[in-house]
This record gives sequence, C-alpha cells and structure tokens, in this order.
Amino acid sequence: AEGWEWFKDEFRRSKRKYAIGLGDYNDFTRPTMRARMLQPLAHDEGTRHQIDNMVRREQDKLLNRMAFLEGHCLGLHGGHHYWEFADGTNSDQRIATALGAPYLGWMASTRLTIQMVTPGTKMKPSIHAFNIISMHGQANARKTGGKVAWMENNLVGAWLANLYVMGHACASGSWVPHEINTIRSRGDPGYETLVPRCLMVGGFHKGYTDGWGSYVERAAFPPQPVMWGVLRLRHRNTRAGAAMNGVSRPRSEFLDVEAVNRGPGAPIIRIR
Repeated sequence: AEGWEWFKDEFRRSKRKYAIGLGDYNDFTRPTMRARMLQPLAHDEGTRHQIDNMVRREQDKLLNRMAFLEGHCLGLHGGHHYWEFADGTNSDQRIATALGAPYLGWMASTRLTIQMVTPGTKMKPSIHAFNIISMHGQANARKTGGKVAWMENNLVGAWLANLYVMGHACASGSWVPHEINTIRSRGDPGYETLVPRCLMVGGFHKGYTDGWGSYVERAAFPPQPVMWGVLRLRHRNTRAGAAMNGVSRPRSEFLDVEAVNRGPGAPIIRIR
C-alpha cells in the first residue's frame, strides 16, 4: 500500500504522463488452478455466474484505487493471475475497459511519435519515433542475472526497439545490454547507432507479509522491494549531449532518454 501511494502521488504530480500496465493486477487464480476450477464449472452456469460476480465486486475495489490512471494509459497487458468470465472476457480486459485503455494481451509494440520544437530558432519541427516492446514476462529464474539473460535472449535478440519492458520477474533492473549498429542502406556509407534500454519492473505485490502466507514463502523466493518503472523523454539540443547518448552523428537536436526503477524511500534508522 505504501509503494502504491508513492507511485500515485508521483504520477499525479507529473506532466504529460502515460502508463503501461504489465499484468497481474489482482492476485487471482494462477493458470494451473484456474483450469482446475473452470472444468467442473462448465456444467454449472449458476455457480459460474456467482463466482463471476464475486470477482467483479472484488475487482471494483481495485478499480477505485486505479481511477487516477483513466485516460493516461497507453495500454494494459494481461498477466498470469486473472479470472475468465462466462462471457469470454477476462478480468484484465475489464480493467482496461474501465480505464479507457487498449488491451495489449501478452506482448505488444508501442510507437511513440514525438514532435520536437526548438524555441527561438528557425529550425523546422522534427518528428522522432520511439519504439517500445513490452510484455508481462515469463522469466522464472530465482536470480536476477537469469532473468536479465532471459530478457536479452528472447526480446533484445529478436526485436529491434528503443526500450524493452517486462514485468512478472519479481525483480527490478534497468540496464543497456549493448549498442546496435545498423549499416546504412541509403545515403552516405556508414552506420547508425541505436542504444537499446531494458527495464525489468518488480511491481506492487509483496510476497512476504505479517500473518498471511503465500506460495512465495513456501518456495522461499527472495524478498523483493515494491518498485515501478519510469521512462523520461526530454528534448535536448547540445552536441556534447548527443554524443553522450549514443548518436553516431552528433547533431544539435536529440532525444534524451532515461529509464529507471523507482520505489518508496527506505526509512531512516538511527543507530545513536
């Protein structure tokens, strides 16, 4: 709850903000248990509708807490933990509809088209595309290094984008694996450099709590802090800054990119 309130306050105070949901918004049934529950309900419509209504009532509490995101979501992914309603939709789709956001399914690409204008100059506005590959995720390794390797092997190694975002990992990380140099097919000989950024987002669920056990405890997964990912895009126009951000041909105008993980501040513990 504390981490969510921090995020909520930070999001509200930000200008020109948008969000991407990475799935697992409620701790509903896991895939294996969901299949077992739905099988006997296939011949009991009454009980199925009763359970559907219980899920909707529980989810309405979450929607009240997420209301501030309405109109500010680029899209919401589906995750592992959701409920399938009798009408063929699922609880993740219901959240997307309530927030007026596209439902992105498991994996999606998003293109941000950014028009940049330099005030006080005669430069024409330039339009830049910033491409994002995002998904709920499937990295199940216990150590962060294994999850990083999964993301680099399966996303960075197969799709060309500016930013790769993944949830589900129950760990947080932000890194640049390497540069991607593309040989020019037109114009002067040479190459263009792309700096791909990876953002692995932990999320808002706590696996260890006082007085309530979970499969996280039983499997002895490492405790993880509550975290959310942040992408900041800024218009810059200095040649030195362009070179620092991996632009192969420094120009007076470039897009400054920052991808980080955020979380609530740690309490100060006085030792004396």
